[in-house]
Amino acid sequence: MTLITPQECTNKRRKLGIPQTALCELAGLRSNYICRFEGDKILEPSGKKLVAISNALRAFEIAKSNHPFVDIKELIVAAQKELPEHSKSAIRQVSQQTCAKDSVCLTKAAS
Repeated sequence: MTLITPQECTNKRRKLGIPQTALCELAGLRSNYICRFEGDKILEPSGKKLVAISNALRAFEIAKSNHPFVDIKELIVAAQKELPEHSKSAIRQVSQQTCAKDSVCLTKAAS
């Protein structure tokens, strides 16, 4: 899998009409991570996080094509079902690491 660049992330997310916070939630990242990533504020993002972002965007693409007229909450639920099983465990791992670093965890791992 090719790792995603900040500009590619911005372009794909905007094309899908997905808020940054929704992408963070599905990818199992802190609520401001995508904002910082797209703004080139993260100098060396981890490969696991880049894969989580790529997988979350792909899941949103599939969910949006299958459910084009649902609200964002329903789209997140539909996208969670589209994540590959290996991505779900990777997202849980990234989320647990993120939650361990934060005193307040704003996102939950995709189940």
